[in-house]
Amino acid sequence: MRSIERIDGDVAECGVRQGRSTIFMLMSDLRPRQYHLFDSFAGLSEPTAEDRKRNGRTSWKSGDLINVDLYEPTRDALAFFYDRVCAHGLIICDDYGSALCPGARKAFDQFFENRPEGIIELPTGQAIVVKAS
Repeated sequence: MRSIERIDGDVAECGVRQGRSTIFMLMSDLRPRQYHLFDSFAGLSEPTAEDRKRNGRTSWKSGDLINVDLYEPTRDALAFFYDRVCAHGLIICDDYGSALCPGARKAFDQFFENRPEGIIELPTGQAIVVKAS
């Protein structure tokens, strides 16, 4: 939250599950802003070929979890939010480095392949993109 304390704008979270990360953000956010929380609350969509691991299997099936761990929901969330993110705003993928979620990484890599932003991969498995403009 310190990274965005000087940036005007709202916060959107896709795949809120039980809302724990949102609660943390709300408690530490010093700026008045709105929080927009998105979730199907029906679990994951059907995994696609992009979600398969090297052994050809997927870690999830339709209805598992409450999140955006798969290729299509990650791709669609990026397509929806990218133009809405303000300059210097952050886009975070919490499953970027997870071996269970290869589709999320693939969607992120493909989406930012021809865009000016670079993907910063954290050792904790997340990835951050700082919006250029």
